[in-house]
Amino acid sequence: MSSVLNGILPLFISFFISWIIISVALYMAAEVLIEKKKKKTFSNAMAGSFLSLLVLFLFSLFLFPIGIIVGIILAILVLKYIYDVGFIHAFVLAIIALIIWMVLAFILAIVGLSFLALSGSYLPLMGILT
Repeated sequence: MSSVLNGILPLFISFFISWIIISVALYMAAEVLIEKKKKKTFSNAMAGSFLSLLVLFLFSLFLFPIGIIVGIILAILVLKYIYDVGFIHAFVLAIIALIIWMVLAFILAIVGLSFLALSGSYLPLMGILT
């Protein structure tokens, strides 16, 4: 039991921290790109990043390599639905969020906390693409 917790607990903590950082980047991108009257709360950013990450992970897991492309498209559709914007707008939102995430990761690396921004390796990067 202890060895299972030693493997799962750090993974869960890593995922949670990465999810928060991705959500902050998505929220900041939404603040910049989405009109004032649209819903752009932090909870929407958390839901958008979690659902996008989940969709991308599942499709890339079962339909690799074409699943990555399908997963990215479906993750952008998740953002389109959550933020009530067009597909191109959701795509630009994902790109801007990726850039913001890179800046946040760079800042955290400068102050010696790169493990926070890059924990979970593959998942946060792919999640922010969506």
